[in-house]
Amino acid sequence: MRHYFNLIKFKNALALSEIENDYQRSKYRVSTKLYENGSISVEEYETLKNEYESSKNNFNISKNNLTQIKNDVYIFSGKELNDINDIKLVTINHKNLVLDDLITSAFTNNNTIRMSKQGMSINRNEIAAQRSRHYPTIDLVVEYDYLDITQGGSQFGATTREDSTISLVLNFPIFNGGYQSSKIKEARLNYQKARLDHTNSRRLIRKEIIDNYNIYNTNEGLYSTSLQILKTYQKKYENAQEGYEKGIYTNTQMLEAKLEYSRALFDAKSIMMDYLFSELTLDHLQNNLSVSSLRRINTYLAW
Repeated sequence: MRHYFNLIKFKNALALSEIENDYQRSKYRVSTKLYENGSISVEEYETLKNEYESSKNNFNISKNNLTQIKNDVYIFSGKELNDINDIKLVTINHKNLVLDDLITSAFTNNNTIRMSKQGMSINRNEIAAQRSRHYPTIDLVVEYDYLDITQGGSQFGATTREDSTISLVLNFPIFNGGYQSSKIKEARLNYQKARLDHTNSRRLIRKEIIDNYNIYNTNEGLYSTSLQILKTYQKKYENAQEGYEKGIYTNTQMLEAKLEYSRALFDAKSIMMDYLFSELTLDHLQNNLSVSSLRRINTYLAW
C-alpha cells in the first residue's frame, strides 16, 4: 500500500511541477518584454530566467522520481503500471485509540513477535534435548513379530503366530569427550540469541506502534487544516479564472492562482494518504489488517 500511495503522490507531484513550469514560463516571457522595454533591471530579468530554468529541472526530476517508483512497484509486484489512479479527498472518521492497548495487542498477535517467541521455545527445548544425552535413560521398547510354528512340511505353506514383547531397557550414553558439552553450549548460545531476537522484536514493534500512533493523531489536525487551506485557494483560483475570462486578470496571475490551488490540493492528498497509511500500519502491526480495510481504501481511488 505504501508503494501505491507513493505512486499517486509522485504522479501528482509531476502534475504540480508541470503547472509550476507553465507559471514560470509565463513570468519569464513577460519579463523578456519588460526587460527589452527597460522596465526591469537585468538582475530582475535574470532572476526570473533562473526561476524558469529551475522549474524545468524540477519537472525533469519529478519525471525521474515517478519512473523510479514505478520500477520499485515492478520489482515488488512483477507488473508494469500504465495507468495510475488518483485519490479523492474524503472525510476520515478518527479513532480514539489507546496506546497501551495497541502495544499489548501487538505483543500478543504480531506475527514477527510470535515467530521469535516460537524460535526461543524451540531453542530452549534443544538445550533440554542435548542435556538428556549426558545421562542414562530408561526406554520403553515394544517389539512386534511373527513366529514360524510350522510342524514338518505343509502343503499350505508356513504357519505363523503373532508374537510381541514389552520391555524396559536401561541405556548408558557413549562417552563423547567434550563433544556433547560443546553441543550443549551451542544450544545455549542459540537460545540466548533467540531471546535477544525476541526482545529486539518487541522493542521494534513497540517503537513502530508509538511512531504510527503519534503520526495518526497528528495527521488528524494536519488534514483538517489542509482542507481549510485548500478551500481558501480554491475560491481564489475560481475568482482568478473568472477575472481572466473578463480580462481583469492576466494569464500569469491566473496561473499563479492555479499553482497555489494545486499545491494546496497536493498537500491535502499527501497528508490524507499518510493519515490512512498510519492507520493501516497500526492494524498490520496488530495482525488485524483485513480485506475490508483494503476495500475501503479502494473506494477512495479515482478511476
